[in-house]
Amino acid sequence: MHRQTPLFSKNRLILALAGALVLTGCAANPMHRVMDRVTNLGLDYPDKMTKHIVYATATQSGFIGDFHRVFRNTAYVHGGIEYNSDEYQYRHSTLILPNLDSSWLGANVVAVLPDSVPNVVENDIVVLKMYGAADRVNANFHQNKQGNIVLGIVCFADRPDYENCKRSLPGYAGHPSNARNRFGGISTIPRYEDNAEYGLSFTPYFDKKTGKVLPTALPVPTRDQYVPPSLPPDSNDSIRKLGERMERIY
Repeated sequence: MHRQTPLFSKNRLILALAGALVLTGCAANPMHRVMDRVTNLGLDYPDKMTKHIVYATATQSGFIGDFHRVFRNTAYVHGGIEYNSDEYQYRHSTLILPNLDSSWLGANVVAVLPDSVPNVVENDIVVLKMYGAADRVNANFHQNKQGNIVLGIVCFADRPDYENCKRSLPGYAGHPSNARNRFGGISTIPRYEDNAEYGLSFTPYFDKKTGKVLPTALPVPTRDQYVPPSLPPDSNDSIRKLGERMERIY
């Protein structure tokens, strides 16, 4: 006779609890790594995003422990930033940008803010150096300073010229998508493999367990005094043409 599995069996309870941990992002656990490719539909970002400096739309900045669980999971799973790790001590920004090979896929990214860049607010446009989708890019950032970083803010959401600034950016490839893709495109800023070539510094800012500002933390630059990075001209218009070819029709 076939033996039925009880509705509230111990095995089912264990599986349910494991699934809840993965979905809520309340703790780091080995299942995060198993879920890498699952949560990305098995995809990685196209070369045009990982071989160039790209534009992205900011959503917030601060202590990773205070982020919404979607972005905490992004940091844990795709960024390799372990819960209460040394990487937890840096200022981070959460970003949204379109997958530039898709008409509907978007990307959630967590990147480190340099000492020289102010805190971002929702809808700021930044220039971003990013890597792949699931290769734990910031796992050893406290040692080698390599990984996803924000190079600077180029359009401030709280300034009157915000819309004009967005329209002026070279290589615009924004997608008016329903997937919260927001603004994205390819910048003319050169992409160096070593983050050190950008001349930026990254200093621990938060206590990794409590999220409180460290006594040794450097002051965060004000948004009013910050000078956006200069965008090199695209003399052959190659970046803009590349961006135009990525436009999607809805």
